[in-house]
Amino acid sequence: MNMELVSDLAQRVGWTLVHSVWQFAIIAAFLAVTLGLVRRRSSHVRYALMLIAMMAMVVVPAMTLFVVGTGATVSAEFVANNAIERELEDVYPASPAGRDPSAINLTDSRDGQHKVIPTSQIELAVVPMPATGANAHRLITTALPNFIQEWMNAIVAVWLIGIAVLSIRLLVGWRAIRTLRVSGRLPVAEPIETIASRVAQQLGIRRAIEVAQSSLVDVPTVIGWLKPLVLLPASAISGLSSEQLEAVIAHELAHVRRYDYVVNVFQVLMETVFFYHPAVWWTAHLMRVERESCCDDIAILMTGDRVRYARLLVWLEEARGPSAPMTLAMSAGSGSLSNRIARIVGSRSKATGIGPLTSTAILAFVTGVGCFLVADAGNSTAQETKAKDADKLRAWMTRAVELEEWGRLSQLAREMAEAGEYDEALDWLSKAPLGKSREGKLEPKFYYRVVAEICETALEHDRLDFAMGVLDRLNEPKEYPSGQGYVRNAILTYYLSKGQIDQAIGFLESQPEGTRPSIANKAVERVALSGHGDHAEAFWRRLTDAKVLKTCEHELAYGYYRLHQPDKIWRFGGEIAKSRPDDLAAEVRVLDMAMHKYALMSWGTFEQRLPGFRTKVAKLADDNRAPYEKQLALYAANGKHYELAVELSTRIPLLVMGEFMAMDLSGADRHPVLYSITELHKQNRIEQAFSIVDLVEDETVKLASLSRLADLVGFGDGLADHQEIFDRIVGQLTPFYERFAQQHDEATVRDIERNLPEFLSLHLQRVSKPTISPDDVPYLNRELLPRLSQSIDLLIEQGHIDQIESHVEKLLDDRNINGSKWIVTKLAAAGHTDAVERLRKHVKLAYDKESAIKSKSSESIWDYRRFLAVSALTAYSSGERDLCYELFLKLDRNWMSPSFVSRVAYRARESGDMEFLRRMESSPSPLMREAALASLAMAHVDQGDMKAIEDTTATFEREFGEKNQHWSIYRQITDDRAVKDPSKRFVATSIAMQRVPLDSPHYAPIARDHAKLLGQLYPDKPLSTEWLAKLNADAKLRLHVEIEHAAGVRSSAVAAASPGATRLSD
Repeated sequence: MNMELVSDLAQRVGWTLVHSVWQFAIIAAFLAVTLGLVRRRSSHVRYALMLIAMMAMVVVPAMTLFVVGTGATVSAEFVANNAIERELEDVYPASPAGRDPSAINLTDSRDGQHKVIPTSQIELAVVPMPATGANAHRLITTALPNFIQEWMNAIVAVWLIGIAVLSIRLLVGWRAIRTLRVSGRLPVAEPIETIASRVAQQLGIRRAIEVAQSSLVDVPTVIGWLKPLVLLPASAISGLSSEQLEAVIAHELAHVRRYDYVVNVFQVLMETVFFYHPAVWWTAHLMRVERESCCDDIAILMTGDRVRYARLLVWLEEARGPSAPMTLAMSAGSGSLSNRIARIVGSRSKATGIGPLTSTAILAFVTGVGCFLVADAGNSTAQETKAKDADKLRAWMTRAVELEEWGRLSQLAREMAEAGEYDEALDWLSKAPLGKSREGKLEPKFYYRVVAEICETALEHDRLDFAMGVLDRLNEPKEYPSGQGYVRNAILTYYLSKGQIDQAIGFLESQPEGTRPSIANKAVERVALSGHGDHAEAFWRRLTDAKVLKTCEHELAYGYYRLHQPDKIWRFGGEIAKSRPDDLAAEVRVLDMAMHKYALMSWGTFEQRLPGFRTKVAKLADDNRAPYEKQLALYAANGKHYELAVELSTRIPLLVMGEFMAMDLSGADRHPVLYSITELHKQNRIEQAFSIVDLVEDETVKLASLSRLADLVGFGDGLADHQEIFDRIVGQLTPFYERFAQQHDEATVRDIERNLPEFLSLHLQRVSKPTISPDDVPYLNRELLPRLSQSIDLLIEQGHIDQIESHVEKLLDDRNINGSKWIVTKLAAAGHTDAVERLRKHVKLAYDKESAIKSKSSESIWDYRRFLAVSALTAYSSGERDLCYELFLKLDRNWMSPSFVSRVAYRARESGDMEFLRRMESSPSPLMREAALASLAMAHVDQGDMKAIEDTTATFEREFGEKNQHWSIYRQITDDRAVKDPSKRFVATSIAMQRVPLDSPHYAPIARDHAKLLGQLYPDKPLSTEWLAKLNADAKLRLHVEIEHAAGVRSSAVAAASPGATRLSD
């Protein structure tokens, strides 16, 4: 294991133990105070409070372990030491030149003697000073943590030893329990078992209860939880009456009913882990005492006689022997007998905790003082931080205005608004000239959007007056007349989120009529998504404008949809039907969203709602009905209810005529039946897909379905396994083709065929032109049908490569280059290097002939290169590394080839195929070497190998830097999309900052990324003065770098403040 990780974990655990000392003390104090306040409440209430306190003693250290960590401690120590050093430098003169820098002169004010003290001992020099005022604060914040830090390893070691010793207690207890289960047991009489069953039934215990006589116990005892066992001593069986035995068994089974055995194991573990803290032992002791009181109360409630039960406890105490207590078992004789008897008979007994008046006074005093100190410190710190942040923002904005960096100015204006300075943020933003960004101005649309964001920030703090004032002052330029829309939307959203419906209606009616739908649209959407759908519905009920009504209905329903609340959508659809009974289309439009969400979340509800929804859809006009019927069928198909999808598709034609064009419902799998067939084929359920086709009634849809299934089975890899089904499909196609051709004229068929699957389209060409001989359709007869009937994959598997080559040559003779390339790619994937090489030459000749005929040599050359690149990529994906390498050697550099080579290099890096990357790096092909170096650099970044990164990137820049002016290897290794780990990306940006010149176009983005990463990973480390001095040559870039660094520091603070978060540098 990494020693740094072990050391870090030890530090975290050690500080958690140290903090637990005061944390547990506070928990115990609050428990004592609370018990004093509830001293007259039932034992169950008091036990619950104790259990909560014990659970808090688990949660608080766990939070401390992950939240505090070592980073915060070291950071506080660093800051404190720096403050001490600054104060010492102010009081005492600096060391003269030439003196040892590890020592400084300190003058002891008590005797005036000068003493040379090493810097490392400054802390020791501070500790003995009088602990008053500032010195006392230093003692607590610096000297004491440093002292603990020195002994941290010893603290953790002692803690581990203590756990090991206390674990023996656990083992002994577990061994004792095992002995009780297997030794000294005798069965009890049937009446006792009957009593135990009756009591268990009254207590609601469903688990099997076993009762036995034991010679190893002196008092009744219960062990176990999953398989409870009640052990009765012989003296109890012979000396107690049936009523007394029932009370004893009721007490023991009460432990089972209350899960006391599990809680007791938890207590023992707590005592083992936190053995050093008296608060844990004290709380555990109180729980054991109060636990017996709870079980006593249950037993008395079942028997109804307090005095007789008290006498039973006396008898049990007299019967108790000197046997050692068992840690993990519970007995009726546990706890303080005198206190238990006194509590039962109602006498005054020694109570845990302190008096109610004293408890109230202590609690009020501690809470008040703590709240005052925390609030005062928090307020002062927040005010100081806020003032510093505002001053820094003003300085940056001043520079942004001077440099005419309007984009940065708008970003800083947002941050100024977040600091509460809304008017100032708007004033700064108004300094930006509006216009085209290419003219060095701020786009008006962007300007108004930032103004709206400032208003939204103000509205979050109920500054409605500010937002209304901004709306009144805005001067809309002619070139952007809708600039106020963003602010209007923010104000309406504010009214709706607050539930101020009257104000929202009044505000909307006061706006220009043409802007109302867009304003209401955005506001209702945002309010619905924020969980205030009831406010949006109340607003909707008050609307009268038809356009505003329609857009609000859609956005409100869509808001419920995104929140996964279909019941609310359905209810809202009913509201629409009540308010506008004649507008069925609006109701169906909303209910369709609910049906989709039901199909995704609750299929039973979908089926329940389906009949009513179909009834409503059926009442719509044909043009409006078809899309909803199609959607319903697709919902069923998506839910894998394919037979229902076919049933719902009864009235859905293959092509649905829309308002402007015919929507293709076949080629893109939009028709539900075709979609279902495709999905079943993906699941290799061919028989079910074929049976679904038999359910289709529409002949056109059935024709397309058979064609689709033939396409999928014939061109897929599983033809050999489904040859019989394929033959049946092809056998049914002919009569359907003839019938289809008879029903349509030639022009209609030509219009439709280009939208249908390939198999059906080609056969339609034959059927619609019966005068043409099949031999005149070479593509159909020489490529498609042989490919279907003989399956190239099957031929390759059987080794008939010569037949495949002959087939490719015939295709090339017919000038079918695309089909030939497809087959050659299949051969490349199978690794037939010789066949690929021979056919590659034939394809090259075919391309040359094609270019001579069409006079398009450049296109032919490009197609040939792409053919080689695709074949090489396919070969590598199939594991044929040698063939891939040989094909890449034949590629020259062009705008297309590097992308394929880079894809292979990327896959090699992702799969860890470093051997092939090295082979590419040493190849004579510049393309392969370039891609390999880039991928190797990325691999070194992933490994965090700084030396290897430097060497690889330097080699790349030396050999290929001039050819890559538009991109850089350093941009690639610092790209956050390629390198997700911030720490590794920081290493890469550190190297890039040293290599990339300041005047390079790649320097600025790398510098910004580096500054932000520095702030995220090391928030206590400022930007170096040397770097800032270097950036003085580019004032804009320096401003960007400072702002990005501050953003990184803020993100680190947010991450550290999140529950369970750790610093990136950890």
